[in-house]
Amino acid sequence: MFVAIQTENRDGHDFLENARAAGAVAALVSRETSLVDLPQLVVSDTEKALRELAIQ
Repeated sequence: MFVAIQTENRDGHDFLENARAAGAVAALVSRETSLVDLPQLVVSDTEKALRELAIQ
């Protein structure tokens, strides 16, 4: 699973296609895009969601 994290300098959403090509089977995103053939789980804050997944 690829997690699209947005920072001041980069937006992980710009790398969804690269992630798919590298073998990602899904993406955790804060906004869905139809430009990539990849299942996307949309959350309001990807960093917070990643932290929640990590403690599970």
